[in-house]
Order: sequence, then structure tokens, then C-alpha cells
Amino acid sequence: MTLHIADIASYQGNLTVTQLRAAGFGGGNLKISHGLGLKSVHPKIERYTDFAVGTFHWLTKDASGTAQAEHAYARMRALRLTDVAHTVDVESDGLTERIYRDYLIRMTWLLQRSILTYSGKWWANSRFWLRSSAESPWLWSAPGKGYVPAYPGDSSPLWDDGYAGWDTLAVMQYRVAKVAGIEVSQSAVRDLNLWGGIAMADNSVPASDVLLAEFNYIGPKRSKASDGTIGDTAHANDSSDHNPDETGRTPFEDSDSINEVHARDVTDAGPWLVGWSVQRAINIILERCRSGQEKRLQNIIYNRKIWSRSTGWEQRDYNGSNPHDKHAHFSFRYGSGAAPGNPEKITTPYGIAAAAKAELEPEKEEVPEVAFADEKIKLTATAGTELFEPDRAAGSEVEAATVLQLAAIHARRAALSTDTVEATLATLGGLVQALVSRDDVDETALAEALVPGLAAAVLAGLPEGALTGADVEQAVRNVLRDGVSA
Repeated sequence: MTLHIADIASYQGNLTVTQLRAAGFGGGNLKISHGLGLKSVHPKIERYTDFAVGTFHWLTKDASGTAQAEHAYARMRALRLTDVAHTVDVESDGLTERIYRDYLIRMTWLLQRSILTYSGKWWANSRFWLRSSAESPWLWSAPGKGYVPAYPGDSSPLWDDGYAGWDTLAVMQYRVAKVAGIEVSQSAVRDLNLWGGIAMADNSVPASDVLLAEFNYIGPKRSKASDGTIGDTAHANDSSDHNPDETGRTPFEDSDSINEVHARDVTDAGPWLVGWSVQRAINIILERCRSGQEKRLQNIIYNRKIWSRSTGWEQRDYNGSNPHDKHAHFSFRYGSGAAPGNPEKITTPYGIAAAAKAELEPEKEEVPEVAFADEKIKLTATAGTELFEPDRAAGSEVEAATVLQLAAIHARRAALSTDTVEATLATLGGLVQALVSRDDVDETALAEALVPGLAAAVLAGLPEGALTGADVEQAVRNVLRDGVSA
């Protein structure tokens, strides 16, 4: 069944779900943010859990893509809409490739899934860099020939009139017309797997998504330049696990009707946590495969070597045209139904993140020696809890506030000068990183809560007028996002 959806922004504010349903719409795309502002969410629609909503962000030139992604994600969290489809609207003057790419990279990391790009032929054709990627394999737009009077149907050739690096449209905005007297952009989605959030799995199977999450754990800021699931034209012309199994040529088949991809490429470049690499992660997986503990994979190709289930996972030379020295390739077994009988649906860990956590755990137990100016202070991530004994039921927000108080006290006692600001920020950033490595702490919420307090702590130790509050707050945001070397 094709899903018809309507864009909902500030100027459609008087529309109701009843009116949209009566006009044949089963969902709405809610504008949640604009640059670093709002403009705005429809207040009546966001509360309807039985109306298929998605979210979109209007990308602007006025802030970095990373900052805009974090802002949009915070809005989604506040609205409890992190599990729905998300689209970035790319049609604003002055946008650069860097802003767009940074938004995609950060948002796909925050959501742990791919997102859609919305643009128009009039805009995209003069920006050669706007094209399909692992982070955004789907294009939402009007047909290249423009709007039509009514929906042209699921088999219309207008679906194949893609541009700007996308061959086909994933969502067709076929017209702008009135609903209850209000102009509304009207779109259609043929593949329901694409809409509704985490179920957007036509580009991967669950076993593949779990593996990606583990690589992201050991490389939270890793390059994703060679990441991918759905293959390019070269893959489509051959039999490949990178092709969707219902619409493309694949080496195996399963009995379900889900159009899914059974391969994933993971970029080699990193950066990775200290002591980690793609090869080390592969070695952990291979050990599990050889012992019979791991049953989801068909083969692995990396750095001119191949390991296959059919050969008992022995290492062999790989002589294909692509040496796979820029990325590792993982192929997953085909199946249907529920886990554990269906290897596609098994979502148990692969052992990579567990091994990394085991190495980090001793560091969390140690009491780091932290230098503030001339005074050395011993501090742990839980020291605030021990000192102030907050109500444990309040969760991570109370812990965050407690550590803030402790940090502020020590910063004031240290009488910081401008020369030690960077070192102080780095140290406070280390405390934050120690906190967020704990399983029971929400990283995004913690970072948002820490900014004002950490900024005040640093500012209190500076000579009067040395830096503005805004400058210090921005420096703290940078530390929370990127870290600082003292």
C-alpha cells in the first residue's frame, strides 16, 4: 500500500489530522527545526501516535552541519520522535558541501540509521556535490519534469526521473494543492519500509545494523567515506549481496518479500580507539565464527584476503578487482522469519564492543590525578555522588549537576589564568568523557546539562574581562563535542 504524506510547517498550523485523513493522507512530515531555530512543529499532529509522522530539518548556511544536526536531534528527543523517518531539507542559498556532509555524518551517528535528502532539481543540478551516499541513499523531490495534477501511480516512469546522483526518487512530491483551504505539499512513498523510523531497513538487515553499531563504538569519530550497503551501478549489473534481494541480482534468495541488502562495507581509515583497528575487530569475529558461536556471516573480505563460511573461515588470497584495502566487506546469510532461526534477525553482540569495554573498565576504576594551576586534586566520576549524596532516583541529571558543583568549586579554588584555560577545559572534558562512558548515562542530555555550569566554572577563575561568557561557553561546547589536548 502506498503511503501519502503531507508536509506540515508553520503556515499549515490550522490543519487537523481528521482533515488530512479525510483527504487521503496517512502521515505527515513535521518541520522540527530551521538552522539553530524552530519554525516550527505542528502542535496538534505531533501527539497523534497512530498518524505516521516523520521529521525534517531545514539546513542553513548560518551554522555548521554538526551543530545543526545536534540541535535537530535535541528537538526530536524533546518531542519523542527519534524513532521516525528523518529528512534534511537542502535548498537554502549559501549552503556548502561541508555543511551538508557534516549534517549527514553527525545525524546518522545520532540516529544510528540512514536519513533522506530533500531537494529540488532547480537547486541540486548546479551543486555537483549533492548526491547519494551511505548516510543518505534516498532522494525526496518532485519529478524532474515538475508537479503533476494528481498522483501518477506506483509504476509511473516519473519515479525513475532522479537527479543529482540519485537514479530514482524514494519519495515523490507530486503536487502542491489545498486541503481544507490550506496549500499543502503532497507526497507519496511506495516502499513503506522507508517510512516510520527504525524500520527503514530496506538497505540493511538487523544483523548488519548491529555490526555497524559495534564499529561505531570503537570508532565514534571514524571516517565513513567508504561505508555503504546498497551497491552502485557496477554492483547492480552483477550478482552481489550489495543488491536488494527483491529487486536486484543476488547470489542467494530468501522466502520473505522484504527488499533488503545483505552486505555492509566499513571504512578502514578510523580514527579508532587506542589499540583498535578493522583487522583486530575482524579477528574477534573470525574467532567466534570458527568456534561456531557466530552464525550470521557468509564471508568477510579485507585487505586482499577473504574468509568464508563455506571454507571453514580459513584465510585465502582475494584477487577481485577491488582489493578492499580502503574498507572491509561483510556479507550476511539469508533467511526468513524470526530469530534465532533467521540469521538476518539475530541482534546479539559480535564481541567487539565488549572487548573494548573490558579494556576501558580498569581506567574507570582508577582515581585520576587532575592538575588545576598549582593545586592537584584527586577526582573520580562518582566523587560528586559520594560528597553530595543526591537522590539516586533522579538519574543522570542529578549526577551531572553534582559533578558540575564539584568542578565549579575546584575551578574557583585554582584561580585560573587565561594561560590555563585550555588545560582546564581539557581536564573537565575528561571528566565528562569518563561519565558518558558509563552505561547508565545519557550522553546527549549530559552534554546539554553541563555547558552552562562548566562555562561558569571556568569564567569564575579568569581575570575580569579576559573572556566573554559567550566565548567560554562556546569553548566548552567544542570540548564536549571534539575534546581538547591540554
